[in-house]
Amino acid sequence: MEINSISVGIGLLIGLTMVFVGLVCLAVFRNRNRYDIPKYLPRDDEFAWAIVMAYPKRLWSLAECDYLVYDNWDLGILRLYPDIEEEYGTKPIFGDVILVPKKWGGTHACVLMKELDNNRFVTIYLGVFNARKQVIYDGRDRTRSQIIP
Repeated sequence: MEINSISVGIGLLIGLTMVFVGLVCLAVFRNRNRYDIPKYLPRDDEFAWAIVMAYPKRLWSLAECDYLVYDNWDLGILRLYPDIEEEYGTKPIFGDVILVPKKWGGTHACVLMKELDNNRFVTIYLGVFNARKQVIYDGRDRTRSQIIP
């Protein structure tokens, strides 16, 4: 077999394609469970839905606020850094909605339900937030939605 420019070009094309596919697969598998729908969904989400719909004015974005971070996404444990009150003049309280970016675009909506020790909170996954329509779609029943005024 003779090595010429065509065979080298085909070899490089196939090799680079395989490397690209391998890197994409690695990225997908490493971020497989990061901010996907949580594995643990508590059953008191009807109560959380009622709380948020009663007063849905306070929205916190995890992507824009550097003082919020999830310790455990699947269990819904959110940590607040102590400087959040100095930076924003307030801190998240019971019933506030946390907007969490999905791993491939879009936003999840969670609500703060219980304060734990060390500036941590328990959050409950509500559903998907649509920023264009300002609507929260219920995570269990996609037909139920609520417009955020």
